Amino acid sequence: MENKGDPIASHAEQIAQFDFSMVPEGRPAYELVDIQYDPASASITIESNPPRIQTIKRAPELSYRPGKVEVNLEQQADIQIDWKV
Repeated sequence: MENKGDPIASHAEQIAQFDFSMVPEGRPAYELVDIQYDPASASITIESNPPRIQTIKRAPELSYRPGKVEVNLEQQADIQIDWKV
């Protein structure tokens, strides 16, 4: 502090030890396990069941009142052009 330095940072630099490695040391973990197996054929038994559909026949649920259709034409096609020579 007297020499305008940072004593904590300089002390950390002196005692710091970095031991960082990206490459694994020794054999990979999957090589350390001994696995033995005997392949066998798969035995699958399937029994199909027909679908069981239980429905109740019902009349349609709608209401309809017969009527008539009325078509009204408010204005027929008409065009007027006024001009002078």
